[in-house]
Amino acid sequence: PPPPRLLDHGGRARCGVTLTRNTEDMHTVYDELLAAVKAGGARISHKVRRGAVPPLDIAGMVACEAIEDGEELVRVPHRLFLSLRRCRSMEKELSAAVERMSGAMHGREADAFHAACLARQLRASEGRRRGPEESGEVRAAN
Repeated sequence: PPPPRLLDHGGRARCGVTLTRNTEDMHTVYDELLAAVKAGGARISHKVRRGAVPPLDIAGMVACEAIEDGEELVRVPHRLFLSLRRCRSMEKELSAAVERMSGAMHGREADAFHAACLARQLRASEGRRRGPEESGEVRAAN
C-alpha cells in the first residue's frame, strides 16, 4: 500500500508531505553511529547502551550499570558537533543564500539554515554509508 499522507480537513493532501515508516533496524543504525563517532575519536562508556525508559519511552542512550559521580560516559571531539557555528563554517554558500532570504523567514533564518545544513550532512552521510546506487545519489558521467 502507498505510504500515508498528511491530509487537511477536506481530505486533500497538505504540502505534498509523505510519511514513510523507517524500516531499518535501529539497533544496527545505533551500532553504526557508535562505530563512526568512535572512528572519529569519540569515547563511549560501556556503561551506556541504546534503550528507552518510562515514562517517555523515547529511544536514546541509557545507563546499564551504576555510574560513579563525575564518571565520563561520552566524550565527542568538537569537530564532530554539527552546531550552527560549525555548519556556517562548512556551508558558507548555503548560509549566504539563506541570509539573502532575510525577512521571508520572520526571524527564523538561523533555524532554517541549521536545518538545511543538517539535512545536507545527513544526505551526504547516507550516500557514504550505502553507496550512491542505494541512496538515490546520481553522479554525472565524465
